[in-house]
Amino acid sequence: MKVNALRDPAKAAYRRGEVDCIDLPLIPDDLPFGKLSAKAGDAAYRFVELAVELAQAGRIDAICTAPLNKEALHAGGHSFPGHTEMLAKLSGAGEVSLMLWTPRCASSTSPRTWASSTRSRGSTRPCRAHHPPWP
Repeated sequence: MKVNALRDPAKAAYRRGEVDCIDLPLIPDDLPFGKLSAKAGDAAYRFVELAVELAQAGRIDAICTAPLNKEALHAGGHSFPGHTEMLAKLSGAGEVSLMLWTPRCASSTSPRTWASSTRSRGSTRPCRAHHPPWP
């Protein structure tokens, strides 16, 4: 698969067999792969920061993140417990949620039942999903 490094999401071509990615020139080519790095931690923060800016400006429709190395984030000067909290701070959101999804996950409560059971909009009451035992 070909990866195209872009600076502007408007330049994405959406061609079959290719992935268009926004790139920032933050990671040196000689950065050791798989090693804890303050430079990589700061870069992870800067990529998420740019994603939030692009989303808030309406230049992209969504943000999807993969796990970030929290130790590297901290070493890079960003003391968030995780990227959910980082997204909250960067976006100015008052409350955030983390959604985990897997095809094997079955909720014991329907979304309608859960929604009607919350105290009010913006409730911090958790929704608990249960899944059957893994094979």
